[in-house]
Amino acid sequence: MNAVHGFSILEESSHPEYRASGVWARHEASGCELFHLRNDDTENLFSFVFKTLPSDSTGVAHILEHTVLCGSRRFPVKDPFVMLIRGSLNTFVNAMTYPDKTAYPASSTVSQDLFNVMQVYGDAVFSPLLRREFFQQEGHRIGFTDDGRLDLTGIVYSEMKGNYANHDSLVGEWSYRSLMPDTPYGYDVGGDPSEIPNLTFDDFVNFHTTYYHPSNARVFVYGDIPTETYMEFLDQQFLSHFDSREVDFHVPVQPRWAEPREKTVTCQADEDGGGPTSITISWLLDKVTDPYLVLSFELLSEMLLGTSAAPLRKRLIESGLGDDLSAATGFESELHELIFSVGLRGTSIDRKDEIAALILDELGRLVREGFDPDIAEATFRKVEFRNREIRGGPNGLRMMSKSLRGWLHGEPPDATLRFQEPFSRLRQEGRPGSRYFETLIERNLLNNRHRSTVIVVPDPGQRERERQNVRARLLGIEEALTDADRERISAEQAALATLQQTPDSPQAAATIPFLKSTDLPVKIDTIPTDQLTVSDGVTVYTHDIFANGVVYVDLVFDISGVQRELLPFLPFYAGALGEVGLPGKSFDQVATEVALKTGGLHGYIDAALPVHESRRADRRFYLRVKALESTLAEALDLVREILSNATLDNEPRLLELWKERKSELSGAILPAGSGFASLRASRSLSDADRYEEEWQGINQLLFLNDSPSEPGRALTTINEGIVRRANLMVNITGGERGIAQALPLIDGLVGALPAGGWAGRVDAAESGPFPSPEALIVPSDVAYVAAAIPASRFGTEEHVHELILAHLLRTGYLWETIRMKGGAYGANASARGTDAVFGFSSYQDPRIVETIEAFSEGLLSYADETVGGRDLELAQIGVTGHQIRPLSPGQKGMIALRRTLYGVTDLMRQEKRNTILAASAGDIRRAAERLRDTMSQATIAVMANREAVEDAAKKHPGLAGNRITVPV
Repeated sequence: MNAVHGFSILEESSHPEYRASGVWARHEASGCELFHLRNDDTENLFSFVFKTLPSDSTGVAHILEHTVLCGSRRFPVKDPFVMLIRGSLNTFVNAMTYPDKTAYPASSTVSQDLFNVMQVYGDAVFSPLLRREFFQQEGHRIGFTDDGRLDLTGIVYSEMKGNYANHDSLVGEWSYRSLMPDTPYGYDVGGDPSEIPNLTFDDFVNFHTTYYHPSNARVFVYGDIPTETYMEFLDQQFLSHFDSREVDFHVPVQPRWAEPREKTVTCQADEDGGGPTSITISWLLDKVTDPYLVLSFELLSEMLLGTSAAPLRKRLIESGLGDDLSAATGFESELHELIFSVGLRGTSIDRKDEIAALILDELGRLVREGFDPDIAEATFRKVEFRNREIRGGPNGLRMMSKSLRGWLHGEPPDATLRFQEPFSRLRQEGRPGSRYFETLIERNLLNNRHRSTVIVVPDPGQRERERQNVRARLLGIEEALTDADRERISAEQAALATLQQTPDSPQAAATIPFLKSTDLPVKIDTIPTDQLTVSDGVTVYTHDIFANGVVYVDLVFDISGVQRELLPFLPFYAGALGEVGLPGKSFDQVATEVALKTGGLHGYIDAALPVHESRRADRRFYLRVKALESTLAEALDLVREILSNATLDNEPRLLELWKERKSELSGAILPAGSGFASLRASRSLSDADRYEEEWQGINQLLFLNDSPSEPGRALTTINEGIVRRANLMVNITGGERGIAQALPLIDGLVGALPAGGWAGRVDAAESGPFPSPEALIVPSDVAYVAAAIPASRFGTEEHVHELILAHLLRTGYLWETIRMKGGAYGANASARGTDAVFGFSSYQDPRIVETIEAFSEGLLSYADETVGGRDLELAQIGVTGHQIRPLSPGQKGMIALRRTLYGVTDLMRQEKRNTILAASAGDIRRAAERLRDTMSQATIAVMANREAVEDAAKKHPGLAGNRITVPV
C-alpha cells in the first residue's frame, strides 16, 4: 500500500499472536501518525493520543481533557460527550489523562456509530471552543455564596480533593513522583488542589496550542474496519486543514542518584486521628521501549509478589510489620522508565528501617539461593494463560497501551506490541538454573541506588489545616477586591449560570451525529445453554462457546441454611478457602499448585432475587476455576481436594488473611464511595441488598475491624454445611471438547462430596427498616450522596420505562445539575428490576443537600414535561447499547447461568427489547410520576466528613442523627 489519502506508509507488520497485521503511516501535510492493528474483531476502537507534559501541578492537562469536550467548532453544544453517550451503541468511550499523555479512546461494534464518535472527538481535540466559562466549570472558579462569602469550586478541583483524601491514591502518586523529581513526572498531572487555582486561562489555552496539534498526535485504531477508510476519514474531516510543524516533546531521562532518598507525605486522618500508614520502596529501572525487558520485569514482579506463595510477598505478610501490601506494590510500565515498588500498608513510621531491611534481605536471599522452580514455572504459565484467554472489555484498549509504550517515545508502534518472540526467548533464557531472574534482581534492585522510600502517614490536623489554607486564600482575595472586581466575579458567575441553564439551540444540537432507532437490532443475542444431571441428581449447565482452549467451571453452592451468627464470615470464607493449605501441604505449596494447574481460582458470595420472588433473596457461594483443556483434570482434582480438606483451622494464616481482607475493603471505601453509599441506602428496600451490605458494605468493614480470636471454628462450620451434594449445581463454559472432558471429571468430583444438604432455609440478614437518612463519616473533603426508592420489577413494561428514565436522568438533568452546576465529578440514576429499586447517587460531590434535592427535582422535571421525540429515541439507543456489548466466553457462561437461576428467560429479554423500542413519551412521563410519588419513601445515605454532615444537617435535619464512623 503506497500513499493513500495523504498518508505515506512507514511500515507494515505481522502480529500472528493477535491474529493481526499492522500498518504504520504518517499524514504528510499535518504530520499526524496513524497505526492500525487490523484483525477480524468487530469491536473496533480508535484513540486520539497526545504527548502532554506538565511543568507544574496545576492540573492543566487534566482540566484540558475535560474542557475540550465542552463544545467545538463544528459541534457547538455544551457537552457533546454526554450527548454522544445518550444515543450511542459504544462499548467504551472515555478520556484519560496520564502523567505524560492524554488519550481519547472509544469503541463500538457498529461502524457508523464509531465514526460518529470519532467525528465529534476529533473536532473536540483539534478545534475546541475552550470558552472561559467552561474552563471555570471544569477546572476552578471563585464565586459568591448566598451569604456573600467567596467560595472555590470546579469539577477537577473537587475530583482532586477527593483523590488527595484517599490514602492509597497518594501512595500510588508518590511512588513514581518521588523517583523522577527532575522530569515532568515529578509533578501531579491531575492537579494538586492547593495549586489548581493558580492555573490561568491564558496558560490553559496555550497548553492546548502547544500540545494538541496533529504533528504531536498519535491515532491508534484497532479492528476489522479497512485502514483506507480511517485514512480517508481522518484526512477529510481533520488533517487536511493543518500544516505540519516541528515538535520535540522529549521526555527526559531522570538523572540517576548516588544514594537512595526518602519522602514523607501526610494525608488526612480518620475521625479518631488515626488511619493507615504505608511504607513503599520503589526503584527506577530501564526504559519502557524494550519489550523483552518489560516482559522480564513483568514476570519477575509476578514471581516476587503475584501469589501468596511468592517469596517476597510471603515474607512481608508473615513478618507482621503491616496488614497488607501497599497500594503501589508491583510493576509499572506506563511511564517512560519502568518502576518496581513494594511495601506494606497498615504499618507504622518507626518500622521503615525494618521493612527496608527485610525487603533487601529477601531479595539478597533469592539471589544467593535462587527461585523455587515451581514458582518460576507457575509464573510463566500464568502469563501464557493470560495472553491466551479471551478476556472481556475492548481488546483494542489493551493493545493501545502496549503500543504507546514505544510509539510515544520514538519507537515504531509495533515494537512494544510483540509478545510471542520475547516470551519464547525468555522461556529459554529464564529456564531453571539459568540465574537470569536472580541476575535481574542483583543488577536492577540490589545494586541500584536510585530508589525512594515513600512514607504516607495520617496527620490529625491536616484536614483542618487545608481548610484554613483555602479560607486564608479566599480571605486574601476578598480583602483585595475592588468594586470592579466584585462586579466582574458576579458577572462571570451569572454568565456561567446562564450558560449552564440555557438549553443548546436546536441548530447546535442537530450537529451531533447519531444513529436512528431503526439502526438498532430488534432481535436479542442468546447464549447456548444445555442442562443435564450427574451423580446424585446434581444439575449441570453447559455452554458450548469457543474459548481458545480454556474451560470455565463454576461450582455453585446454596448457602440459604447458614445461620445468622455465621453470615458475616461468608465473604472471608470464600476468599480464604484456596489460601490456607491442605493436610501435609502449606498454604504456599497449595498456592503454587493453583498457579501451576489453573488459570485462576476465585470464590465469592452473592444474593439476588429471582424474578418470580418479590421478598426473599437466593444466596449462593460461587467457586470458579478456569484452566486449559490440557490441565483441566489436574485443576479439578485440586479443587476437589480444597473443598474436602482445606485446613480452615490454620489460625495464624487466617489472621494474616483477615488483616489483608480488612485492608483491601478499607482501601476501597473512598474510591467507590458512591457504591457503598448506594448499597447502604437500598438495603431497606431489597432483601438481596440487605445481604450484600452485610457481605460487601460498611457492615462488613465494621465486622472485620473487630477481629475474632478463632475464625477457623466459624469457617469450618460453614464449610461442613455448604460443601454437600444437595447444595451444589455446576456450570461449564468452553468448546465442545473442553465440555466433553469436564463432564466425567465433574461426575467424580460430585461423588467425592458428602451427601445431603440444608435442613431448611434461614432468613439470616439483619431485618429492616434501617435508619434514614444515614451519615457515614469518612475523612474526605467531598461527599458521596445516595438515595433509593421503590420501583417496578423486571418483566414488567413499567420497569423498562424506568430504565429509559434512568438513562435520561443520568445523561440529562442530574448531569447538568449535580456535575455541571454543582461541581461533582459524577451523578447517576439506575433502575434495578430484579430488586425493584430505583437509585440515585453522586460521586466526589462538594454539595449534599442540593444533591438530595436534585434527585427529587429530576423526577419532577420529567413528570411535568413531556420528553422530546429525539431525546427519547437517543435514550432508546443508549439503553439498547448497554445490552449488546460484546462478552468474553467466561462472562457469557456466568451471565447465562445467572439468567437461568433467577428466572430470566430469552422470551422475557426479547419482550424487554420490544418494549424499549416501542416506548412513548407518555410512558416515560408516567414512570416519572409513579416514582415521584414514592419519593416520600426514599432512603438516603451520605458519605462525607463530620463538618460537612453537620453543615448539611442545618438544612436537612434528618442528617443530625444516625451517624456511623467508617474506619478507613
